[in-house]
Amino acid sequence: MVLLQPAAGLAAGAPTWHTQPAPGADLYRAGSATVLVVDTARPDQLLRAVHAAGVRTIDLLVMTKQSRTTSAAVASLLARIHARHVAGADAGEVIVGPIDVRINPAGVVVARR
Repeated sequence: MVLLQPAAGLAAGAPTWHTQPAPGADLYRAGSATVLVVDTARPDQLLRAVHAAGVRTIDLLVMTKQSRTTSAAVASLLARIHARHVAGADAGEVIVGPIDVRINPAGVVVARR
């Protein structure tokens, strides 16, 4: 199990708990914690969508599949938005502030604590 402290939160009120900013990407926010789970994504969509969602720092980025397109999308995102921790499909349990993330090869389960 890994415990992470969330980065400073957004000043403009509470964000929505779960959104899908781009196809193949799930964004979870609670308190000042931000978790992005990327299954499949296109480089031209992911960065633009995450930035438009108001994300400036990602506390945990989970990449569930290693494809060339998804890897390029994540690399483009990470070149412009800081991720405090990046995890693969077998990272186990990670707690980010009030967000509990369980990661295994069968899938990712994200829940509020």
